[in-house]
Amino acid sequence: MACPMPKITKNGCGSAILKKPGLAAEMVKGLKTLGLPVWVKMRRLEDDEDTLRFADVIISAGADNVCIHGRTCAQRYEGVADRGITSKAGQKFPGMISASGDVREVADIEEYLSMGCAGVMVARGAFSNPFIFEEFEGKFRTKGEKLSEILNFARRADEISGEHKALVLMKRFAGSILRDEYGSAELRRQAMMSGSLEKIIEILGKGSV
Repeated sequence: MACPMPKITKNGCGSAILKKPGLAAEMVKGLKTLGLPVWVKMRRLEDDEDTLRFADVIISAGADNVCIHGRTCAQRYEGVADRGITSKAGQKFPGMISASGDVREVADIEEYLSMGCAGVMVARGAFSNPFIFEEFEGKFRTKGEKLSEILNFARRADEISGEHKALVLMKRFAGSILRDEYGSAELRRQAMMSGSLEKIIEILGKGSV
């Protein structure tokens, strides 16, 4: 219940469901009959109280967890995710709220957890820093070790899915990893124009992976 893209919402799906709490509750109740945990992901509504009311409706319907993305549907993926509403929800529904939005560093995960969230969804942040999960556990690698691991990943992807798919995947990683680097526009251009996995790894080596 979080996707904000028009091709989804125009069909009444994604974050369009936020306008129909009754429907959302029926969906949760229906899923609960399958005997599995039901986690609902939603976006922040324009008003904090409306957001909390919607979360209350789906928790009352049986949802085991509600993940709140701190942007409204209108914001799509622009601007900054509001962490205030996540904090309010975490305090109002202890152990029932997870967070999403602008999770790029370990400090972001720790901040959300300190607000009372039961979990954190890293999402796109895992593309810009695929090592964030082990860093959260206190395991840090040198730049050389990271490059080596990324190269191993690229080769493994090549073995499993073939070079074309592996190249598409690595370009996605490279574009995110290089986003905030000095001279990133040129490095990202070079990565997108690359015709081999080895070339992309070489370009990543020019940045601070």
